[in-house]
Amino acid sequence: MSTWFPYKVFIRSAKTTISLSVISFVGFYLIVYPYDQESSNIWEPLDGNATVPTLDLPSTSTLLKTTQEVKRPFIPIDPHQDFWQTTVLNKQKIHVYSAFLDQRLASQAIIRINVVAPFKTKSLRIPAPLCLLERRNGSLITTNLVITQLKEHFSLPYCSYFFDCKLNHEPILHDLVRVALTSEGQPLSMEGLAPLKIFTSPEYSVEIKEQMVMCVKPFHYNWDRALWLVEFMEMYKLLGVSHFVFYNHTVGSNVDKVLRKYTESHEATVLRWNLPLKSQKEIRTEAIFTALNDCNLRAVNRFQYAVVLDVDEFIFPRKKEVFTLQRMIQDEIIRSQINRFGSFVTKNAFFYLYWENDTTTLSKFSDDPTTSLDHPYLLTQAKTRRTSTLKKHGYRSKYICLPHKATLLGNHNVWTHISGFSQVNIPDSVALSHHYRICEFGGFDCMKAPSVIDQTAHKWAPDLFPALKNTCQLIFGSQGCPIAPPLGSPY
Repeated sequence: MSTWFPYKVFIRSAKTTISLSVISFVGFYLIVYPYDQESSNIWEPLDGNATVPTLDLPSTSTLLKTTQEVKRPFIPIDPHQDFWQTTVLNKQKIHVYSAFLDQRLASQAIIRINVVAPFKTKSLRIPAPLCLLERRNGSLITTNLVITQLKEHFSLPYCSYFFDCKLNHEPILHDLVRVALTSEGQPLSMEGLAPLKIFTSPEYSVEIKEQMVMCVKPFHYNWDRALWLVEFMEMYKLLGVSHFVFYNHTVGSNVDKVLRKYTESHEATVLRWNLPLKSQKEIRTEAIFTALNDCNLRAVNRFQYAVVLDVDEFIFPRKKEVFTLQRMIQDEIIRSQINRFGSFVTKNAFFYLYWENDTTTLSKFSDDPTTSLDHPYLLTQAKTRRTSTLKKHGYRSKYICLPHKATLLGNHNVWTHISGFSQVNIPDSVALSHHYRICEFGGFDCMKAPSVIDQTAHKWAPDLFPALKNTCQLIFGSQGCPIAPPLGSPY
């Protein structure tokens, strides 16, 4: 077992992508559902057969070269080296992870604290819980807080929460350095309260335009599929992602080496995830919803887009001339004539791992098909049979959001946006989420599902194979990445 997190602060790779001129947007249709200055809403795009204007863009190789050459400023993702701390609030044990100064709501700034607490919170609310804030000069003040239980908790004993501290005095916003949770009648002292340093987003800059970060749920169960992790990262770099954020509970030794390589090259940030609760028994999937929302808050004003999914999921643009997610989004904005978007959701299809392998690209781009280095078993290249029936938007779907507009993230969609912004459902003719996995409920019955062959992912093969080979050799030497372990559950 290897439980690792970097001691140093690692930052995202310095990359940019080509910005597109977008014509003025007119005639969009929007329905807003209020949620305290936020909205939970869906905008259905036009018919999938609508014409997409032709844009004069550079070739894939030119675009990739440009993103690699342009350097970006040093902006840390994890400046405080956050980790889970256990504390007691009104005689209830809770766990706190990170705190952010959040100024996205026009009505009021807040300090948003990521917390895991018991599913039933009645006892937490008496006496009234408070935020204890520390200023730069060491003085302490208290403020009221609002407790919000995150969705998709599955009624397990513990779940994820936002504890939002209301800030009523604007002059002190950037004077606050730490926050802790207390309650009425308690002394004004940080001692024994598990204080958190407050993370502050930078001012918005045009330099983040088209920049894309990847938010991935926590690694656990000593996951050790190094080859597939390298495939995941190199493929998404081709798709336009410039930085990856991972949360590490436990990984195997091979994945540990991969993570170290990408953090050392400043392409990834790995955060410590030492939550002392049993996954799936006490809380849903290692507190996945805290991780996703934590990542989104870290991305505010650092990236224009955040891709939210797991390492066995890939969002692929389906149009022949579209190679990056940014280009796919821009085409969809033009086609749909919208300008109040907060997230883009794609339908899901399962590519079951028990179905036969496709060797089309493996044989074409391999130097020596007898070795694992030159003939790797890659998910996106070997698995091309998928379910013909697609899951509807919001069910098993995956999405790309705008961190400064998305306020409550879920597993398959954004639950709430800043008021006036909405979810856009991407037609399956434009993009599709590929989920490479074993049968959802165990066994082999999934293989009986109606299926079709879909070789969309082969479009990136000419660039993927050399990138993966070079990276595997850099990490593991001439033998390349270890062969993927046999399938199991979890795999």
